[in-house]
Amino acid sequence: MFEIDPNSQANLDEVVTTHLHLSLAVDFKDGVLRGSVVHDLEAVSDNVTRVVFDTNHLVVSGAYVLEGDDAVSVPMDMSTTHPVFGVALAISLPTPLSKGDKVRIRVDYNTTSESGALQFLTPEYDSPAVKLTYSADITAPNPLRVLMSAINIGSESQGDHTVYKFLQKTTMPSYLLALVCGNLAKADISPRCAVWTEPENVDACAWEFAEMEKSLKTAEDLISPYSW
Repeated sequence: MFEIDPNSQANLDEVVTTHLHLSLAVDFKDGVLRGSVVHDLEAVSDNVTRVVFDTNHLVVSGAYVLEGDDAVSVPMDMSTTHPVFGVALAISLPTPLSKGDKVRIRVDYNTTSESGALQFLTPEYDSPAVKLTYSADITAPNPLRVLMSAINIGSESQGDHTVYKFLQKTTMPSYLLALVCGNLAKADISPRCAVWTEPENVDACAWEFAEMEKSLKTAEDLISPYSW
């Protein structure tokens, strides 16, 4: 058995999800999502006896194999934990799968206050109606490049580091403040449009976004001049 993803506890070498359907209700009072997810799965090896999913800070109440209109409850185990990858949800299958076999599994669950990538914002939090300008000085080790959702107004060498200076004069919500640092190269699409990516991918990226200026001009014709 080989390891496909060292950052996952899922048995991706045995079975993979080809489609999923979410059925969730938003609970603002408790700040959680409640409902279920249905995975359409296909075995990629023989004698698959279980399906393992990655979870993190979820409350799982049940697992079911769907057979037509019937939902058959199946055993599940969440005793395997990892300090970084979370909790493995291991679901036992009623019959082993052979390569190419398909199965549908429903998992009933709800999120918790510790669930990542999930935010419930109350009216008291920062509002998109509050907009601001910003400036920044970002120091990075050479030869890495820094980009922000702002105009680069210069840089300053400091030994084996470089300080990149940015200014955003267009007011914006604070959640649009973005920062990226890495091995980046630039390709101009037009006088005001460019792409940044790894040097080995820059030509392909420029080709992929070759219509950027045309798309931006169309948006301006429909709405208003682009001020960014």
